[in-house]
Amino acid sequence: MHKPSAYFKNGILVSTAGVFGSAFLWLLSFKAVAFWMGPEGVGLFSQLRQMAQAATIGATFGGTNSVVQGLAERKDEAARRQFRATAARLVGLSGLAVVLVIAVAAPMLTQFFLASSAPALVATVRWIALAILLNVGGTYALAVLNGYRSYPYLATAQVAGPAALVMLLAGAGWWHMPPDPQLLSAAFVLCFGVTCLVGVFGVSRLPKLAAVLRVGALPKAQSRAFVRFAFSNLVAALSTTVTLLLIRSWIIEAKGLAFAGLFDAGWTLTFNYTTLFLTACSAIYLPRLTAAASPEDRRACMLKTAYLVLGVGTLACHAMVLFKEPLISLLYSPQFHASVEVLVVLVIAVL
Repeated sequence: MHKPSAYFKNGILVSTAGVFGSAFLWLLSFKAVAFWMGPEGVGLFSQLRQMAQAATIGATFGGTNSVVQGLAERKDEAARRQFRATAARLVGLSGLAVVLVIAVAAPMLTQFFLASSAPALVATVRWIALAILLNVGGTYALAVLNGYRSYPYLATAQVAGPAALVMLLAGAGWWHMPPDPQLLSAAFVLCFGVTCLVGVFGVSRLPKLAAVLRVGALPKAQSRAFVRFAFSNLVAALSTTVTLLLIRSWIIEAKGLAFAGLFDAGWTLTFNYTTLFLTACSAIYLPRLTAAASPEDRRACMLKTAYLVLGVGTLACHAMVLFKEPLISLLYSPQFHASVEVLVVLVIAVL
């Protein structure tokens, strides 16, 4: 009993380090864009990221949770392989469909989400379609690694992509390259591509079946149950993401990309990184809750997580308000000091 417990605790530390390492690198990427392109660049960068996130959530049926739970509740490797075959086919087909729609409808999407019909921005959105396809593959790979509790590969994949993104953006700013929206989209392609490659490598290192068997799809009843759960998870996850995408679109149309960049500075420091903290908790919480054998174990798991989220979240929000101006200057630049007022209001909403 002692060894599995020690392994699980080590897994918690590694997984948490991966999530927070990724979050820190995304913060550095915003800093690099702020240094290189100013508030207008941050506004465009955040909107492109939001578009990619919304499309990825739609293509993966809400993110990683559906696949993680499906794997965690199956103990037999043959059953897991059946589930993976079905999930991979559904995610792959939906991902291709979403990407094709974006590529074809790029001019309309650019006008709606970026309030522009400039050819450079239309080309940028088409490049984002490729980034989304890679992100769908990377998200599925991360879900499989989490479901198997392969935390070292999971953490490495989470950090590798954002690290490549930061290096590219920092290099563009250091060499004073002219601001180019297509370079931003290329940065997303690099980021999600690296995450996908590392994630696929980690999945290839998972345990193999003892015998060479033909792995079929799930039975129809189990497939329908997975689809029902995935769609319910999709509605919950997509509603917030699409709402924020629309809000940013309205801000860009009414006030321009520079104002959207100021708004995003306050939003990223509050909602985005609160959500990342919750994601770090769920990476451990969901498999553990699914594996709990009794109602008492499930109740204890939920209460511990709730106390952790409430305590850490309250302390973090108070710290953000207390050090708001140095925080904005450190993570963005003095050009973003107008974001302080937005940050104070959003912190209340986060709590």
